[in-house]
Amino acid sequence: MDTRSPLLLLLIFISSPTKTKIFMDYLQILYYTTMAIWSSVVAAKMKLKKKG
Repeated sequence: MDTRSPLLLLLIFISSPTKTKIFMDYLQILYYTTMAIWSSVVAAKMKLKKKG
C-alpha cells in the first residue's frame, strides 16, 4: 500500500474545493469496498474455524 496517495489526494482536495463532491464519493466507495472485503475475509475465517 502506497502511503503517499492519500496525502496526495488530501493536497488535491485542499487545493481545489470544487472537487469536494468527487472526493466524498471516492471516500464512500473506498469505505464500502474496504468493508465488503473485510466482511468477506471475516466470513471466510469463520468458515475455516467451523471446519477445524
